[in-house]
Amino acid sequence: MSRRRVPTLFRRHPKRKQGVVEARCVDDRSACSRRARMAAGALAVAALLVGVAACSSADLAEQDYRQHYPVGVANHTAVAVVTQPEAGRPFSAQDAMALEQIGKDHLRRGSGPVTVTVAPSSGGADAKAAAQAFGERVAAAIRVPPADVKVVVAAGTAQRPDTALVEAPVWVAEIPECGNFDTQPTPDWQNGSSPNFGCATQRNIGLMVQDPADLVRMRESSGREGSRSADVLDKYGRGVATGSAKEAGGSSNISNVGSGSGQ
Repeated sequence: MSRRRVPTLFRRHPKRKQGVVEARCVDDRSACSRRARMAAGALAVAALLVGVAACSSADLAEQDYRQHYPVGVANHTAVAVVTQPEAGRPFSAQDAMALEQIGKDHLRRGSGPVTVTVAPSSGGADAKAAAQAFGERVAAAIRVPPADVKVVVAAGTAQRPDTALVEAPVWVAEIPECGNFDTQPTPDWQNGSSPNFGCATQRNIGLMVQDPADLVRMRESSGREGSRSADVLDKYGRGVATGSAKEAGGSSNISNVGSGSGQ
């Protein structure tokens, strides 16, 4: 009767001392394979954790186009210089157009009061009064609320007495420049967006916004009924008349004069 060999996982190493055992996969290959898979899985998990840690520290601007192409807001000054017309004559067409544009810019995106600076022809009281009257005439031509315009009579300046300097602080959107073709718009190992992704959208927002300050702050409440405004916007979006419905009822005449009835 032949002796059956029993599979074993351990064999005494012939060059080691008695009692010292070296683990080897001798006959049970499935056990060895399981150990190899466990070791490979542990290495994969470690590599995944390292990759996640690396991703958490990556620059989000490369993935978020709003951070990559931000729309900024800056405070600039719109300037116009107008010449005093002769007595009884209106402003020139060019000066009238410049003052009208200053007023529109102030109402749409103004960030402060409009300043009209005039210089008197001399230091006398009459010259200062004439300069003040000229400044007030310019302020009226801007067509903004009187509280939004300030007239300054500045004596001893290099400004000509027959001119008025109009300055209006306004908000201006700082838009990004598009057209970055440093890299080709083809898939790569980074699996990221193309360099121009989202730039056109951000640029169009900056160009179309009515008041650039809306990008950085919320407007004050107008005090109007919010539910009514929402109803009007809903009707406008659906193409329905936004006005109130006409009340049903019979019509009545106050007088028959001119109706041809003869009474």
